[in-house]
Amino acid sequence: MSFRTILVPLEEQPAEAQSAIEAAFLIAKRCNGHVRALNVQPNLEHPAVHALVATRMSAKAARSNLAELRASAGQEIARQAAALRQLFEACASRAGAVLTDTPGALDQPSASFEQITAFEGEAVAERGRIFDLTVLTRRGPGGGAHDTMQAALLETGRPVLQVPPKPPASLGERILIAWNGSPQAARAVASAMPLLPAAQRVVVMSISNAGPPKPGGEELAKLLAWHGVTAESRHLPQEGRRVRDMLLTEASALGADLLVIGAYSHSRMRQIVFGGVTEHMLDRAELPVLLAG
Repeated sequence: MSFRTILVPLEEQPAEAQSAIEAAFLIAKRCNGHVRALNVQPNLEHPAVHALVATRMSAKAARSNLAELRASAGQEIARQAAALRQLFEACASRAGAVLTDTPGALDQPSASFEQITAFEGEAVAERGRIFDLTVLTRRGPGGGAHDTMQAALLETGRPVLQVPPKPPASLGERILIAWNGSPQAARAVASAMPLLPAAQRVVVMSISNAGPPKPGGEELAKLLAWHGVTAESRHLPQEGRRVRDMLLTEASALGADLLVIGAYSHSRMRQIVFGGVTEHMLDRAELPVLLAG
């Protein structure tokens, strides 16, 4: 497996989207991958828009204001899309990526920009299933588990890379793997395999009060050697501390530029609740986080 196709949904303002774009090209340069920017625009003709306006005013006024709203929103959407395309193409140029929609030689990164009208969560869920990786910018405290992230993590079956708002200077040079022996953690490690062999340092970290998980991090580290990965194994007793805080502290001490972690979720009646550690990473991690559910 390799990250040959990378999806970057662009719904933010350019300043907020830049981190995800630059991170995607850092990976694309390693894997000679193709980065697809996906700019999803809302359907201003959708009945929900009319209904929203109509609840606030009379039918006659609603018709008039709806037309004005669509015209104004359409202009702003077009302006933002143009700015995002300009930013994306500038980042592609700096990364040495050729702009093309057609697969060619696999000896350099490439890029393309797609613009569609849809609901973004649905579009990301559908397209994310056929890309090797989806890259998103962290929203900040209280905003991690937004619709697009939910769609990418829970409905694509593919890994997600979340990056902090500040573009990372490096990615995948020093990797911390959060290991607890679970299927989610196993999928996260498998997802990270395109980056692990080239890393300068890989540390497998397990945290618990009951001793190392089964299978343990030491066993995982030994098996990673069969993939050409030299990995260290560490186990820390939890001792009443929060796992999420311990992981971020260890990542900082290591100087990690990538945290690999399994994503935990529960879904009932479309209500998505992320587990405590996952939610904290989505909200606050100041380093890139590769998640797999």
